[in-house]
Amino acid sequence: MLSLVSVVQGFSGQSMQAVARTYTPNMVAWNALWSDSPSAYWYDPVGSPILQGYQAIVEGAYDGHVPAGVASDSSVTMKYYSADPFKAAMALQLIFPFGTFNVIDVVSFDANYKILTAETYAPAAMVGYNASVVDGSMAWYDMITDGATAYINAVVGFHTSPNGAETWNSLWSNSPDTFWYDPVGTPVLQGYQAVTDGAAGIGLPAPHVPPGAMNTSAVTTVYYSAGDRQAAVLGLSLCFTFAGGACFDVIDVVTYDRFWKLSSASTYVSSPALIPGANATAPNGGLAYIPPISAAFDAYIQAVINYHL
Repeated sequence: MLSLVSVVQGFSGQSMQAVARTYTPNMVAWNALWSDSPSAYWYDPVGSPILQGYQAIVEGAYDGHVPAGVASDSSVTMKYYSADPFKAAMALQLIFPFGTFNVIDVVSFDANYKILTAETYAPAAMVGYNASVVDGSMAWYDMITDGATAYINAVVGFHTSPNGAETWNSLWSNSPDTFWYDPVGTPVLQGYQAVTDGAAGIGLPAPHVPPGAMNTSAVTTVYYSAGDRQAAVLGLSLCFTFAGGACFDVIDVVTYDRFWKLSSASTYVSSPALIPGANATAPNGGLAYIPPISAAFDAYIQAVINYHL
């Protein structure tokens, strides 16, 4: 969950300084959701200094990374899953007296479904975007938002446009380090050639860009990172003719090279039925790891709401 230290300071006029920490029972409950491991980390948001290790995470939460004033009607608005039983993502709507903020946490768990890592992405305004600045320093915003639109258009046009494959391929960095993890937990498409071949299904049972994508598909949300801002999460609604026009919510966690070509994409899906090997007719796709992940996400937002109570 994104640190709102700067936002809270802006409304309170007060600076949050480190103080002697006394954890209340509600704070202890939040702390207990995390893996007590030096390998644990919270990147809040991605591109800012990382909170490395359990102790740094709980101290960081106390010092402002879990802000006060989160309303009780804040919620997890979407849960995303993968083929890896310990990797998922949650979209959060955080409601404060001074505004509502939609963020997303990309999470990994330990064997006990304690949070091992969390990487937070946020609305552009929360990581420095200012539309009134015209000196070129905000170019990252247009590159990412325009790139997201180009991405969804390339999916729709891949099998129907004369130059569909070429258009798709042009979005990716031509590097052996480029990869597409589609979805996370399945064999990775490593290298530009594997990504472009995989999209078309060359040498695979089926194309990773399936035919039948409809022009009702859309970019629903873009979440941004801080720092050099060359990482983002693209929220997509993908609609297909083979599903009778039904749409499916997915996210791609992406990074860019210095030319704003995609250097990586890691895909998560909102419906467990979309995960390879799932049973589409069974609850949770017949995947035993879906309920503990879902429960962990529900516990997280409640612990955030209760943290300062």
